[in-house]
Amino acid sequence: YINFTEVARSMTWRCEELLTDCVWRYHPVNCCDIFIRRRSNLGICMAFNSVESSRGLLKQKMDSKWPWRVGDGGLRNGLQVRTLLNEDKHSPYSTNSKGISVS
Repeated sequence: YINFTEVARSMTWRCEELLTDCVWRYHPVNCCDIFIRRRSNLGICMAFNSVESSRGLLKQKMDSKWPWRVGDGGLRNGLQVRTLLNEDKHSPYSTNSKGISVS
């Protein structure tokens, strides 16, 4: 028996390998504290402010302010995050384009 979800999960980037320099409403935060690893229709992803996973639902029960909301619109008033592509760690035989999809 092979659990392919666990195989995919073990092959995906860990939070600290992918996300850095998170700032929420002008305050630095640990990216790995606010992003939740979850399964999506495109594979394993890092979700922010999501209550779609069991961890997100638990967080919502424990934190009355979750999911977080912005107080105002405009530049730098929500989440800022820097992503690390680490192209040198990708397979040299891959013909896929390198990048990150945000939705």
